[in-house]
Amino acid sequence: MKISTLLFISLLFFVSSCIVDGTSGEPGPVGPEGPAGQSGPDAKTFDFTLTFNPGEEWESYDSIIGFDTGDVVLVYILSDTYDGVDHYVQLPFAYNSNSVNIWPEFSSLNGSLFINTTWANGNPGSPWSSAVDLKFKAVLIHSSYKKAFPDVDFTFYESIEQELRLDY
Repeated sequence: MKISTLLFISLLFFVSSCIVDGTSGEPGPVGPEGPAGQSGPDAKTFDFTLTFNPGEEWESYDSIIGFDTGDVVLVYILSDTYDGVDHYVQLPFAYNSNSVNIWPEFSSLNGSLFINTTWANGNPGSPWSSAVDLKFKAVLIHSSYKKAFPDVDFTFYESIEQELRLDY
């Protein structure tokens, strides 16, 4: 009986020592900071201007760097400038008092962009009677970040810029 009591007490002591909270002691080292700016966290912003000449219905942009299959490219167009600050809206967009529809397409192979334009009223042909320069901003979002940042509102550039720490 003494041996079984001694074994029981030893077992109880062993189990209770394993349950200790573990909050005492030195804190572990601080982990590395993620990269900031356009490289982090692996999102990239591309600013570009396309010129649409009379008769043209689309233009292309082939300088998206770092695109992998499964990634997405969100495209914004300069809507207006207030007090020296550019404001962008996400495509598709009704431009020029809603008379021209503008929408993007991107290649799932390499991220090449095509910016398409048509008359909003459905008339065929190019909506451009003279050359027009349009300023765009594209954001490359790696597929892993759609899962990592589920609360990001991808319809507003400012929310993407803030959440993904895109320095511009």
